[in-house]
Amino acid sequence: MQGSGRWRIDVHQGLGAFSGFVFSSGDRGQGATSITVTGMRHPLSATSEATPQQLRDAMATFATGVTIITTRDAEGNPVGLTVNSFSSVSLTPPLVMWCLGNGSSCRAGFDHHPFFAVHVLAADQQALAMQFAGAPAQRFEGVALDTNARGLPILPGCLAVIECERYQTLEGGDHQIYMGHVLATHQVNAGPALVYHQRRFSHT
Repeated sequence: MQGSGRWRIDVHQGLGAFSGFVFSSGDRGQGATSITVTGMRHPLSATSEATPQQLRDAMATFATGVTIITTRDAEGNPVGLTVNSFSSVSLTPPLVMWCLGNGSSCRAGFDHHPFFAVHVLAADQQALAMQFAGAPAQRFEGVALDTNARGLPILPGCLAVIECERYQTLEGGDHQIYMGHVLATHQVNAGPALVYHQRRFSHT
């Protein structure tokens, strides 16, 4: 843009990125004041999107809590798995969300039952997290289950249990996104939490 009293912006593009810009408060040659900013170089990938491995590596730097989410299948059998893709969504109404791979053996159970329970794991429950990340047939072996009023399997010793009714299911690429309407919360334990970071367990 040129003319007295107006701003003029020149953007100089480098290889796939902005390398700097110049702006002035008037016409060239008429006492305009110019400022040049250099070194603004933001390298861009040659591809249109990150690869699955690049995304895995980036997300591994993001520390999360660890949960086990449970429900029951059409035959009434307990279903559950370890999940760290869990997050709150809304306070009014109270909503949470988590993600499940499309090919998961648990998907039929979570699609069938209208309720699920989220268990926030304590620091001393790493072995339980590993068990529920293993073979589906062995996940509930040796676990002293309780059952709530909605028929959900409840695990002992967790920091908190969040009881939900399925609110919405969305398709998200190779995962399903389950949103839950929170019906009740139970804070069972006030100890440190189990944490997952850089593909390793830790604690707060």
